Amino acid sequence: MGSVNLDNTGSGSAITLSSDGTSLLLDGTAVGGGGADLLVENYNGTSTLPTATGNNAVGLGVGATAAGNYSVALGGQNTSTAGNNTTAIGSFAEASTGNSTALGYSSDASGMGSVSIGDSFASSTSAVAIGQLAFATTGTRATAMPASRASGTDSFAVAIGSNSSSYGASGSNSIAMGYQSKATEANSIAIGDTAISTTANQIALGGATDTVKISDTYTLPTADGTNGQVMTTNGSGAVTFADAAGGVTGFTSADNTSSPNNTVNVVSFTAASSSTNAGIAIVPKGTGSFSLAIPDGTTAGGDARGSYAIDLSLGRTNANRVASGSKSVGIGYNTRANGQGGVAIAGAGNICQGSYGVALGYDSNVYGSYSTVINAGGSGTDGGSSYALALGNGSKAGAEGSGAVIRGYTETKNTFAIGTKDKLFTQRVTGNLYGITPNATPTTISTKGLNQTVSKANFPTIAAGDSSSGMYAATIKGILHAIDDTNNEIRVWEFCRSFKMHDNVKSAVGNTVKNLLVSDGTTMANTDFSIELSSGTRTIIFTVTGVASTNIRWNAHYTIYQTKYE
Repeated sequence: MGSVNLDNTGSGSAITLSSDGTSLLLDGTAVGGGGADLLVENYNGTSTLPTATGNNAVGLGVGATAAGNYSVALGGQNTSTAGNNTTAIGSFAEASTGNSTALGYSSDASGMGSVSIGDSFASSTSAVAIGQLAFATTGTRATAMPASRASGTDSFAVAIGSNSSSYGASGSNSIAMGYQSKATEANSIAIGDTAISTTANQIALGGATDTVKISDTYTLPTADGTNGQVMTTNGSGAVTFADAAGGVTGFTSADNTSSPNNTVNVVSFTAASSSTNAGIAIVPKGTGSFSLAIPDGTTAGGDARGSYAIDLSLGRTNANRVASGSKSVGIGYNTRANGQGGVAIAGAGNICQGSYGVALGYDSNVYGSYSTVINAGGSGTDGGSSYALALGNGSKAGAEGSGAVIRGYTETKNTFAIGTKDKLFTQRVTGNLYGITPNATPTTISTKGLNQTVSKANFPTIAAGDSSSGMYAATIKGILHAIDDTNNEIRVWEFCRSFKMHDNVKSAVGNTVKNLLVSDGTTMANTDFSIELSSGTRTIIFTVTGVASTNIRWNAHYTIYQTKYE
């Protein structure tokens, strides 16, 4: 080549570039490595030269176009980088949107930040297409491998064998792997030849004719079984569908849908023993209970049942309406048996909180131990009324050992009341009082002996009924025995005393009627008694007078006849 003089417009002399046919000479001296060239070209003289029109762009190769800022276009045949910060390498490679990369022949990265490698197409944001005929389109961050199509957001497709929209991963977060497999819904996965997953969150393994082997151990069947069949294994890796076996045996089940069961169907289990007669046993384990519902702490299943408890209730208004007591029994709607060994059966609302008590009928309440209430209609026994009995609607036995029948009401220990109630409230209360006097000092006898605290439990009491209003009439009648064991003598009276109560104002009427029936000997000639109404209460007080230095046994058998108009 000839020489080139570069004029130095500043201070100093000019620079001369020349060549000796082998090396580049600077002022006659060779520059460069002096070896083989690392960059060569063979331009035909007619093809389109590369262009680099973007700021800081680089274009290299015939027809290469680097139009974006900081873009790089390397290779011939219309390589193009139109977006900023893009890279296109290879013939016909095109990176047309910002931050995209196209590598290899006919690669096309047109999505923002997408990557196309080798004759593939990546058109959506951050998509990746790798290999011939890979299509990553539409969905953000879709990834497709050779001859596969991924179009869902964050989807992945590989080994599909076709980039047709009929196959591949089109659902968001879906995965399709295998020949002509497809996953079309969110989070769906299709793996295997022609596997299809068309339901969200579904995993499909294998196509209709493929077999699926799990853990290199057993192979799943290729076709569904019939209704009611289960999968079973031969122990050698073959899994097939077969009729259900094992489980509950000895029963025949049926779904009864014909009239009268066409509205509420009835599912039945019938004993199918080979014997003519067969019993049925359902046996809990250990101390477990037996119930018709699974406890869940709500009104649907109720609270936990007690050990050895039996709960046959089918509904409740409160979670505690169950047999929660140890060894308790609850049968019927809304029953509660929370006392140990307590029983609540039949009508709605029965409650048995006392140990070994029994509540039967409708709305019967048992609170005392060893007590029984039948059809008391919201009444029954009070908290401390053990060994009590209440029978009939509205009956209430409110003291230990007491009994109430047919709307009877008693609050005195070891008494029994029989009554009825409409507008007229009537009843009879029968009981017993006792005590032993050692001298002639007047003292009281009660249901618990001498000198007890004045209370409804210890002394005969006029029942108040439903309220204290209205007019009451009460008469106590009975037999009083006085017995002298030392002198072998007895004395017997018949007694009667009446009382009235109007709007809660109580008073005695007349005097105590005493009829001496028997007087044996002279020792007890001065014994006596009185019957009065305790001040401010409905309690009747028996006061007896004995004999000095002599033990006298007293026993009063009484009945209170009571009437109230409301």
